[in-house]
Amino acid sequence: MTLPYVVDAHTSLSAAELQVLREQYDSETASGHTTTQTKFNYAWALIKSPNRPQMLQGVALLTDLLLEREPNNLQAQSLNALIEKGIAREGYIGMALLGGAATVAGVVVTSLLRRGRR
Repeated sequence: MTLPYVVDAHTSLSAAELQVLREQYDSETASGHTTTQTKFNYAWALIKSPNRPQMLQGVALLTDLLLEREPNNLQAQSLNALIEKGIAREGYIGMALLGGAATVAGVVVTSLLRRGRR
């Protein structure tokens, strides 16, 4: 078995390479049995992505993999809690932005309606 070099962690896979790993992962998941190697390969590829949501997905997959192998591992449990907290925080930020945009839209519509009545 060949271990990846440190420099490999900073090199993203091409879209085609990532697609191959995603298809393998999805195929095994659909069959009901995902091998540890497939899950690790896909997670590693996602973590190397420049796309933040893909990075988070990769970290979550690696954490799940570690928790499957070592359910009492406190570091994996802590990492999992941090990921869930971060995902919840990003969801709250998204809702706040959406609420702010709706408020601005409401103010604009109200001012247009008031101008139309004059």
